[in-house]
Amino acid sequence: TPENGLKSLENALQVYPEIDVVASINDAGAFGAIKALEAAGKDPQTTIVVGIDADAQAKDLIEQGKFYRGTVDTSPELTGEMAVNAVIKLLAGSTAPKNVRVPVAKITKDSLP
Repeated sequence: TPENGLKSLENALQVYPEIDVVASINDAGAFGAIKALEAAGKDPQTTIVVGIDADAQAKDLIEQGKFYRGTVDTSPELTGEMAVNAVIKLLAGSTAPKNVRVPVAKITKDSLP
């Protein structure tokens, strides 16, 4: 959540004030991290935040060209479909692959329309 991202980065900045790259497990956490970076007076031109989910707000922030530099589109619809198909196979007594490659797309300012 944005709240967890904010709190996590506030705590991290107390111990490691030189942090200049944040890789969040999702866009929501990255939004909170940006608030912590702003409050700490970090320079958005030399501090990078990236996340995962390709949220519309993330794309807007990437377009602005400040802290948020990229996100990853994990194709949630396709990922869900793949998971359901694997469960169906397992419930039917068949096998499913131990590892499944999920198609992803890197989203940066250069790749935005």
